[in-house]
Amino acid sequence: MKPSKKIFVNREPNDEDLEVIKELIKTHDIKQYVPDSYVYIQINEGETVEVLRFPDGAVHKTMKEYQLQAKQAVQMIYHQLEIEQSIKELQYWSNINEYKKYIPVIAEAKMKSGMEKVYADFAIYAKDQVEAGITLSDMDFEEYLYLEDVDGEEETDYTK
Repeated sequence: MKPSKKIFVNREPNDEDLEVIKELIKTHDIKQYVPDSYVYIQINEGETVEVLRFPDGAVHKTMKEYQLQAKQAVQMIYHQLEIEQSIKELQYWSNINEYKKYIPVIAEAKMKSGMEKVYADFAIYAKDQVEAGITLSDMDFEEYLYLEDVDGEEETDYTK
């Protein structure tokens, strides 16, 4: 397969993006990864560009399992965590499979009126706090004190 058939970009790059991508390809010799991997270039809002490599085996498995084209499979792998969380959120709101909603508490402050909590701006849907903690770890989100179960009083302090 031609190397150009294994390199994908999440959206149509503008002229500035093209310059950054060309520089990344030259600087990091991305073509060396193409014989056994697919390369995905994620152009984010603002100034950042991510370059990710996905092994052929994972992409081919996803293509076969979900009947996708190569670019679709790479994008699915890239967005896997978001997809899983969306499905779990739907199950949570539909009372299917006993999912719970957890919100990371990122800070606490003692006020005259009591303890004031600062929450992350997102929720995690999981069957238990261990699964929620693993999901946060997979997201590389480690700056939290504990998880709060929105529907219950469970709290786990992961800083100890």
